[in-house]
Amino acid sequence: MCKIFSIKQYLTPTTQLTNSTKEKKKQILSKKFSIYIQVIHGRKSHNKNPMKMSKQNYVLVMILLISAILPPPIHSLNLKAGNWGETFQNKKQETETSLQFYFHDTLSGKNPSAIKVAEPVDKTKTYLTQFGNIMMADDPLTETSDPKSKLVGRAQGIYASSCQQEIGLLMSLSYSFVDGPYNGSTFVLVGKNSAMNPVREMSVVGGTGLFRMARGYALAKTHWIDITTGDAIVGYNVTLVHY
Repeated sequence: MCKIFSIKQYLTPTTQLTNSTKEKKKQILSKKFSIYIQVIHGRKSHNKNPMKMSKQNYVLVMILLISAILPPPIHSLNLKAGNWGETFQNKKQETETSLQFYFHDTLSGKNPSAIKVAEPVDKTKTYLTQFGNIMMADDPLTETSDPKSKLVGRAQGIYASSCQQEIGLLMSLSYSFVDGPYNGSTFVLVGKNSAMNPVREMSVVGGTGLFRMARGYALAKTHWIDITTGDAIVGYNVTLVHY
């Protein structure tokens, strides 16, 4: 007959002792893990007042979460810049900013704010609309139509005569501001400017600073123009929705 031997018969006392020690270690680790879980949930702790400790941890975590979620102070919903800018929360709970300022485009004199940087190569063709001319601008923006009034920013970029049948400009400008809570913020305007229309609407396609991720539109209305030189003062009414 075959005799069935237990595997324990082949284990030395040292081996048996080692396995026993491992089991004890497992039990100790399991117990410590259980205590750790209970401490996290505030059920058990070596502290005299475990619930107080748990509450402090909870408050600390909530403060950190709120700090991460809240926007910087500059993103307050109630901002005001003189009589030309205001930021508020609209009916859709979005942050909206309304701006009213004047754009001074000066082509004449010793210090023009806009200069011609390109024109059509073919000089035999001329257009009354100045089609093909490209201007580089660094135009001041002021609070009122008076050129000496408070400077609130600058419009920098290019505009080009893009129409053959009308005086129409392709505008690509960055409007950067230097006043009040909008100091350092910009928005970008791109679109067709039919200069002879009483009111022109152009799109806002982005922004930085307070106007980060801005979208919106600008309404431009000519306040004054010198037909001879091309100098002009244009009133802007801008509506922005942003973060």
